[in-house]
Amino acid sequence: MGHTHVYPIDYQQEMDIGKVMEYAAAHGQEKLADAMQTAFKNSIQRAFDSLITNRVPLAQVLAFHNRPALDTLTKRLYLLEAQVGRGPDYPGADDVGGWYVRNMKIFVNLSRIIDSPNDRIIVLFGSGHAPYLREFVRESGEYTLVPVGPYLR
Repeated sequence: MGHTHVYPIDYQQEMDIGKVMEYAAAHGQEKLADAMQTAFKNSIQRAFDSLITNRVPLAQVLAFHNRPALDTLTKRLYLLEAQVGRGPDYPGADDVGGWYVRNMKIFVNLSRIIDSPNDRIIVLFGSGHAPYLREFVRESGEYTLVPVGPYLR
């Protein structure tokens, strides 16, 4: 694409899922914590393990990570986490809020490296970021999001 270097756009945001899970266990929300762990293990983790075990080619791994179904599942997991808390306590929502902040800042960093409407950029991030980054790019109205799927076939 003519770039002379890789642009780092990540942003480190303090988050602690362990603290959220501890809160859930200490405040009678074990079912919610179990639902989060079960959903992750039975869907995302199982699929990731299968990709590794079967030595799936990188293009297929990337295609898997960019499926709309994975975006939906990722968002559902964060919505489960957000529900952890009681009364005036919102540890789950606070943690997930940090995830939104991190992804918003990543989007802002992305926008800061764009010099012209003709720039073409490929963004490489973990699949947990994908639904949010895609949403921010689409909804900004400033950029055209091109799905990566056709390039991975």
